Order: sequence, then structure tokens, then C-alpha cells
Amino acid sequence: MKFHNKKLALLWQHDLLVPASKRKPVDGQFIFSSLFSVYAFSTKNDNSLQTAFAKKVIEKIGDDLRASRLTIKNDISQFKKDIDPIELRVFEPNNQYPLTINQEKVCPQNTMLVKIFLAIDDFIIELNKALFTGELNNQQKRAYQTGLLDNLTKHLITLNKTCIDFHKLRKSQLEKEKV
Repeated sequence: MKFHNKKLALLWQHDLLVPASKRKPVDGQFIFSSLFSVYAFSTKNDNSLQTAFAKKVIEKIGDDLRASRLTIKNDISQFKKDIDPIELRVFEPNNQYPLTINQEKVCPQNTMLVKIFLAIDDFIIELNKALFTGELNNQQKRAYQTGLLDNLTKHLITLNKTCIDFHKLRKSQLEKEKV
């Protein structure tokens, strides 16, 4: 799988084009792993409070991710309805950046995260096509794209906070059980 936008590719993997710094920013790959961590706790074969809590958290995350993806798909659909489909020249996206996924950590929730990234990539391709065919000017295209990427960044931050909060509560519950 590939991305066709540099900013989106860097939101997935911050060190894609330059070596990683010591500070690890939140990116799609990090959230992908974090979601798997919560999912792993939710699939334990026990009836503990931690497992029940993990199941509730991962279910809520899955619902939020599905809602986000549906919103993006509806936005793309509406955008396509508003754009004239006539092409005098065929548009081909020219940039490609690899989308790497750790296959050992695939779960339904992080799969949905990947689908969100790919839906945004499709939307950005449509924006570039609209720019190419004269349906949008540069400023309009940038406004749409910035909005998409800003919303994705906010979503990644929220997912990160949810995963961190889950692990904090899980660990505090473990401490209480030991006492």
C-alpha cells in the first residue's frame, strides 16, 4: 500500500524521510501499536476487571474509528458530487510513499485506522485531481487538505490519550489488587 501525499505519509511514519530523533512524536504507526496493545488486553481469556475494561475501551475506540471513516467517506462522496467528472487529460498521482504495517500487530481497530489514512489519501488524490482539472484553485485545495490533516492529527492525539489513560488505569488497578 502507498500514500500519495508527503504530509500524510509523515503523519503515518514521522521518520519516513529523515532519521528519527530521540523524541518520538505520535504518528500512525505508534497509534497502530498502541491500539494493538489495548486489543491484546481485551482478548485475554479471563473474567478480570482489567479485561472487561479493555473490552469496553477497545469497543469505544472501534466505534469512534468507524464513525470517523464513515464521515470521511461521506465527505469524499459529497465532494465528488460537486465536481465535474469531465477530464481532458488523465490525472495520475505522481508521489508515492510506502505504507508499512507490522502484520503481527493487526487487529480490527488498527485496521480501521489504516482505512482512515487510506480514505484521506483518496480524498487528497481527488483534491489534486480537482486542482489539475481546474475545479479548485491552490488556496481551496490547501484549505480542504489542511482541514483533513488537522482533523487526523487531532484524532491521533485523542487515540493516544485514550490508550495512555487505559494503561494508567490498568496499572493503578494492578497496584490496588496487590495491596
